[in-house]
Amino acid sequence: MSVKSYSPDEVSVILGGAIVSGFADGESIKVTHNEDAFTLQVGSQGHGTRTKNANKSGRLELVLQQTSEANAILQGFLTQDRNSGNGYFPMLVKDNSGSDIHTAETMWVVKQPDASYGKEATNRTWILETDVMNSFLAGN
Repeated sequence: MSVKSYSPDEVSVILGGAIVSGFADGESIKVTHNEDAFTLQVGSQGHGTRTKNANKSGRLELVLQQTSEANAILQGFLTQDRNSGNGYFPMLVKDNSGSDIHTAETMWVVKQPDASYGKEATNRTWILETDVMNSFLAGN
């Protein structure tokens, strides 16, 4: 059995053709599906019925350093969306040191992050959403 490796600098995030960089330390990229793929109902006699959920929506959370140029890119998408309703874009998150991949044809910024200022630089947490998230988790 061979040793497996993971390298955080090998994870790519591409939004509308722009490569995102300047991630904060720690967990800085989080991909979440909004609902379970299947639900279970168990009747009074203990028989179960599994129901497939058609909801494939999901969220992408990006925690960026205050100094990341990607803040301006995301702000631009949000401003365009507020002005014209056309601020959605394709998304790709790929672990190039493994096989995990997440895609969406239409993703948008849910809300502008909170901003705080202090003695040291802070982080900006961007929440993005899509109606259809495709994920393939195969690990490293």
